[in-house]
Amino acid sequence: MPWCFSSQENGPSLFNTEPSGVFNEYYAQSIGSRSQAARTYLERTYDSYPDSTEDDLINHALLALKEAAPDHDINSRNVTVAIVGIGQAYTQYDDELVQPYIDRLQAAEESAAPAADAAAN
Repeated sequence: MPWCFSSQENGPSLFNTEPSGVFNEYYAQSIGSRSQAARTYLERTYDSYPDSTEDDLINHALLALKEAAPDHDINSRNVTVAIVGIGQAYTQYDDELVQPYIDRLQAAEESAAPAADAAAN
């Protein structure tokens, strides 16, 4: 189970604590069923996180989720995004608040599909 806590100097941090007492700090982590696919995506893209905007990071989270569950639809009924940052209170986006992010992701995928088809031909 991941643990997240905040230090005044560095802001929020994400740690995974093992039962043996060993802990690891992460930029991003995925747990649960099919989490390896999401972790693979996060490992491929984590170098860009320090320079990313909040919207970019939300998009990365949704893309990692899609990697983990390619046979499931991502929609506002089954996705919640939570944000915490330096000088920012905990914010949770669900239902209609997360829908614009999902719409943007779906629009990007739809515009990429014709380009991929054209490149294949």
